[in-house]
Amino acid sequence: MEGESQKQGDLVAQHGWLVRHVAYRLKTTLRLQFALEELEQMGMLGLLDAARRFDATASTSFGTYAYYRIRGAILDETLSQQGLKRSQAAAIRRVRAMGDALEGLSDVAESASDMDYLVHAMVCATTASEVMESATVELEESEELSGYTATPEQVVAQKMSKALVRRMLGHLPEDERELLADCYFSSMSLAQHADRVGRSRSWACRAHARALLRLQELMASASSRMEE
Repeated sequence: MEGESQKQGDLVAQHGWLVRHVAYRLKTTLRLQFALEELEQMGMLGLLDAARRFDATASTSFGTYAYYRIRGAILDETLSQQGLKRSQAAAIRRVRAMGDALEGLSDVAESASDMDYLVHAMVCATTASEVMESATVELEESEELSGYTATPEQVVAQKMSKALVRRMLGHLPEDERELLADCYFSSMSLAQHADRVGRSRSWACRAHARALLRLQELMASASSRMEE
């Protein structure tokens, strides 16, 4: 046990820079109103969790594994705070969903070539965004949308896209459909969904990536049929 604790301590010490990097990127990208030091404290909890849970026999490097845990810890904590604008909360959830998808993809596409992995990653990120958009309620005359008016054509395209996503969700296996419903429509984290169904967070990450890849295939097939 002492040797294991030493290994975990070494990992934390060696990757403190990653916490600072992720905290700074999230603060500037999402315009978070927290002090950088506060975000680093949130991220350090993610790094400690990563050091405890990391499987040295896995194909994923610790740096990659820790990156998603650090990122997720910061995003989960910011989402739990009061006073967030709806637009900012939606942006944080979108970034969180994409990170979850890419984290799970490392296992799902383990045997893929580098190029195939990049394609899978782009598909997962795009589909995560599309599902998130389908779960977003249109906010008319809100402060988030002030100054922006969609054209009638854009409104029709957006509605059709959302309708397609929701229709294809119904064609997924029940466990994958429930996972996406919890994480996108009920704002649960993957860890919360995993707890609800009695599975591990790692399982939820892999299932999430598989569900997004399957959903994109269903949507592409449906779109092709409509164009014929």
